[in-house]
Amino acid sequence: MGAPRSRFYAPSSVVTRNRIRTPASNATSEPVSEPKGKRRNPARVMRRAVPLLAALLLSIPAWAQSDEGDVLKTVQRTFDAMAAHDGVALYEVFLPEATIAGVTPDGRRHVMRGDEFIQRSVSSQEKIRERIWDAMVSVNADVATLVAPYDFHRNGKFSHCGVDAVTLLKTSAGWRISHIFFTMVREGCPASPFGKLEP
Repeated sequence: MGAPRSRFYAPSSVVTRNRIRTPASNATSEPVSEPKGKRRNPARVMRRAVPLLAALLLSIPAWAQSDEGDVLKTVQRTFDAMAAHDGVALYEVFLPEATIAGVTPDGRRHVMRGDEFIQRSVSSQEKIRERIWDAMVSVNADVATLVAPYDFHRNGKFSHCGVDAVTLLKTSAGWRISHIFFTMVREGCPASPFGKLEP
């Protein structure tokens, strides 16, 4: 995708209102006069420029949002695969070297490889459901991060809540999860905007 998305302004000129002031080394004491001949109609120039500028401004958010949407879809596919105990789908969203790390309510830390996590998810007989909301997605070239609060239900009952932090890399097959970090809290959890889990 290229370099990080940033805006660059050329240091060789400074824009002041409707004029461009050049550096002192190139400045002249005489005002620059327009060449003789037919002058352009300002209204006509604006009519031609506005559609072009609008297209450029609209294309930038669409370009960024498409990646952000794909990142969110990849994470949601992970939760759907976990609920379905679908090992094939989980292998499709994780990189081979992926890791999952979490901190339990008693402060213990758990770290496991992606393949270990997948095997546990597939072999589990529990009905699980994880929901995220208010996700904050950041995309920088081929690296993306997603941070979101979540709640977790086991066998139809609330288990815990916390925050998920997911790192993804863009591959030829699309966005794939490299790392998942999460916290676990059992008390004082905020109410989910989704409401109570439907059976």
